[in-house]
Amino acid sequence: MYQQIAADYAFDPILIPLDSAGHPIPEKAIPLRHGITEIGSDPRVSSFIIRDPSIRPKHCIINFSDGLVSVTPLEGILEVNGLRAETTQQLRDGFVLRIGGEHAFRFHLSQRQNLPSSTANYANSPIFQRAPSSHHS
Repeated sequence: MYQQIAADYAFDPILIPLDSAGHPIPEKAIPLRHGITEIGSDPRVSSFIIRDPSIRPKHCIINFSDGLVSVTPLEGILEVNGLRAETTQQLRDGFVLRIGGEHAFRFHLSQRQNLPSSTANYANSPIFQRAPSSHHS
């Protein structure tokens, strides 16, 4: 009589870096993994590292869970759509994050809609680096 229907959470959220003029850099897109992504400058405690003096060791976290994506400031300055975030903010498609006052990213729910057909390659960036996956799951 009853049927449980699983929610459709089949999307691949990404952060697309923006240049200083606000233009997207899709070839540097950062896929967000399910669960917690720690963003900071310390590879011992962050799963996504930004090498810049304006970035704190544990700057902020992004949580991708149950079909929702949120961002929480920890030790550093975080803006969402131009407003300083003091608490956890739910992200919606197109929202802009500014981390440390200098590093801007546009959030998108699906990389399929927002990336060129070539594979995203953030690993070659001297500023951004994903820590080894054995650090966090």
